[in-house]
This record gives sequence, C-alpha cells and structure tokens, in this order.
Amino acid sequence: MAGTAAPVMAGLAAGVAFVLLFALYGIEPAKSIVVIQEGSSVEESGKNFEPRIITVVIGVNNTVAWINQDVVPNTVVADNNGEPDPLMQGEEFRYTFTRPGEFGYHSEPHPWMRGTVIVLPGR
Repeated sequence: MAGTAAPVMAGLAAGVAFVLLFALYGIEPAKSIVVIQEGSSVEESGKNFEPRIITVVIGVNNTVAWINQDVVPNTVVADNNGEPDPLMQGEEFRYTFTRPGEFGYHSEPHPWMRGTVIVLPGR
C-alpha cells in the first residue's frame, strides 16, 4: 500500500503546483471566443454569433467565452436546456465543455441567432 501512495502524492503535488502557477501568474488555459456582434439583435442586420460554428478540443481550448458586443442584452442558451441569463454589453459568459459532441445554442429572444460548438476528444 505504501508503494502506491507515492505516485498519488506526486500527482497531487503536481496538480497543486499548476493551480498555484495559474493563480500567481494569471495564466489560464486557452479559451475560445465567440463574439455577439453589435447589431445582432436586429434580424435584418445579418449579424450573429461570430463564429457561428466553432471547433474546440478537450484539454486544449474547450472553455468557450461568449462576449456580448451588442448594445442590447443577449443570451446564450443550450438548445436542449438551460435558463437564459442576460449578458449586458461587454459582459462575458464562459462554459467548459467536458465531453465530445456537437452542441447547439441560441439567443433568446432572438431566434435567428444560432450557433454550434463542435467538441473533439483530447489528444
């Protein structure tokens, strides 16, 4: 039993060291950014989430940040569930995807605003 504790403790220590480095130096894993363009709330503008389709890889860039650059509140809601929380201009919503797949989302009350996140397995 004592022989198995050393690798576990070493792994735990390494994990704590990474967390401390991230906290002390402000380093964070890569995130992918989707912008809610100014004017997106007007259907005729042709603007939407940018990019509308984004591909991420687990463990690399699987945290997606949606940033509202529109002058009116917008939301980011999963197609299969979710409660909309409005994002005011300049605000950001982040979500970390943890399993591979294709995930659709939309804005309420702007049904023309739709996007997709394609999540690939880690390497």
